[in-house]
Amino acid sequence: MAAEYFAQRREIGIFNIGGSGKVKADDQELVVDHKDAVYVGSGTREIVISSTDPARPAYFYFVSYPAHASYPTSHKTREVFFARLGSQKEANLRTIKWLPLMAAGWEGDSGAGSTQVILSLKNFFFPAITITMVVSFIPRC
Repeated sequence: MAAEYFAQRREIGIFNIGGSGKVKADDQELVVDHKDAVYVGSGTREIVISSTDPARPAYFYFVSYPAHASYPTSHKTREVFFARLGSQKEANLRTIKWLPLMAAGWEGDSGAGSTQVILSLKNFFFPAITITMVVSFIPRC
């Protein structure tokens, strides 16, 4: 690694898909519940993750990209949007539950500010099945 510490020139998106946990970024400690996310800005020297209850451990999903700017570390909770699409007649009835957790260029209520990290959770509810996926990608410039 060509940096003194991992997040020296990188930003990190952390998503919890397990039980309750904690993320400590430098001197800021955040409680991260199931389906919550944390944005860790570039320049953060120390990052420590842990589970609140060892019997129900937290499972963290990480994404990291190079960053040309630094946004403050922030915690994003479940702000849910629903979309009902298709029809039973056409055999494509579904409900999409979308949690926009962070996105490049967004700040404020829409998501945590970031330079490149885009992270959301989408649940697809079909009449007989449920599909959940974490979506993370970097836009092409």
